[in-house]
Amino acid sequence: MVMVQLTKGAGGRFEAAGVGWFKQRSMLSSDFVGEAAGVGPLTFTRNWTGRQYTVTDATSRVRGHHTRQGWGNNGPLEWDDVQYEFATHSMWRSSFALRRHSEDLATFTPKRFGRTIEALVLDHANIPPGLLLFCGWITVMSQRDAAAAS
Repeated sequence: MVMVQLTKGAGGRFEAAGVGWFKQRSMLSSDFVGEAAGVGPLTFTRNWTGRQYTVTDATSRVRGHHTRQGWGNNGPLEWDDVQYEFATHSMWRSSFALRRHSEDLATFTPKRFGRTIEALVLDHANIPPGLLLFCGWITVMSQRDAAAAS
């Protein structure tokens, strides 16, 4: 397995070398902006219900989207026209899994009180940097939702 750590640093940016970064657009917004290696600038948004997540690039092309279905964050995720599933991996650890054809490709776990998102990627999984950022962002937003509900 390969571990990628999206660590929150200066200016509130979650970043990992060779992958890219994302940060909250403003204090009052749930929208985030970022930049992925090989993709360029990205905008991360979700609808007012918090159930639909979308990523667009600099040309306003939708690169990815995820729709929560039922309880938790389970539901289909699409990145560059490839179908995945994003689902709860462990309620106890608040971790999530990116799956394809019922196989876990990566898990995303908040660490250090939400200052780091640890992504464990299977060796054979070829996950684009933008998709890693998208899943990391969904993990951050889920953690914030859980904190607000408690």
